[in-house]
Amino acid sequence: MRKDVDVDGQRQGRWLWVSKPRYTQDDWDSGPDRDELEPGYRSFSEPDDPDRGWWSCDPSTKPGDLALLYRTSPYSEVRWLLRTEGAVLDVRNDPDAQREGFSWGVAYEVLARFDHTVTFAEMSLTTPLDRWEAITRKLHGRSDPDGEKGVWPIPLGPWKALVKRLVSRNPETRDVFTKYERPTPDGL
Repeated sequence: MRKDVDVDGQRQGRWLWVSKPRYTQDDWDSGPDRDELEPGYRSFSEPDDPDRGWWSCDPSTKPGDLALLYRTSPYSEVRWLLRTEGAVLDVRNDPDAQREGFSWGVAYEVLARFDHTVTFAEMSLTTPLDRWEAITRKLHGRSDPDGEKGVWPIPLGPWKALVKRLVSRNPETRDVFTKYERPTPDGL
């Protein structure tokens, strides 16, 4: 259940998207980050382009939601901030989606890359992150039975904790959060 502020009739979601390195790295599981994850990259040029890029998402994802992208082992870290663009897409006919078992995708823009990341080990040892369901379940499964695997809504407490750590380690990203994050009742 999303507990964020209603702004202009639309809630801004906060998500953690969990990805295997084969989708984040150039050389399958290693090598440099893919060009599609460089800050400023947008996954489509035309909204009706059938080949436009997408990332798996929850079916309740809305345009303008923010997602922290986490890459699994051997990295096990939060590395990017993305913003969703456009409506959720039914991707069940996409061969990549079929192979991975994804149903929903959304176009995205990469807002920031965190050179100094937050690791899973750190999240599992830090309150309030250690009490967040995604962490207690070790990022496995789904946040709810109808949700997409590897997609977790981030409650306000864990979101603030993650943003605080990421910004303190990557001060150049403060303005990105200020620009794209909608206000919450008690702010950041």
